[in-house]
Amino acid sequence: MATLHSRPQRIQAALAAITFSAKEAFYKCQYGVTGAWLDFHDVAVSIDSDEENGGTFVIHPASEVASAAKISSSKGRFRIVGELVLAGVAFSVEEEEDRERDEGER
Repeated sequence: MATLHSRPQRIQAALAAITFSAKEAFYKCQYGVTGAWLDFHDVAVSIDSDEENGGTFVIHPASEVASAAKISSSKGRFRIVGELVLAGVAFSVEEEEDRERDEGER
């Protein structure tokens, strides 16, 4: 939130909506893979693009819970359409295979 408050006030609401939407998209995507219940503060979002109507973001683990669930950084995209913020995250087959291999090595 410190980063949010350092941004111009006119874009703070949009950045907050993008952050919330990105986290929700990530939580829904990761649960099917990891089965882990995560709290809002278990991951952080870096918005990589300040385009007016869309861009990209990266989700980073921000807690021991996320690290224990083997959550790695994931990329996603967002789009702003009117007052709606749409966000999506998808894990690739390679990411899933890497997670399974890592679990087998432990």
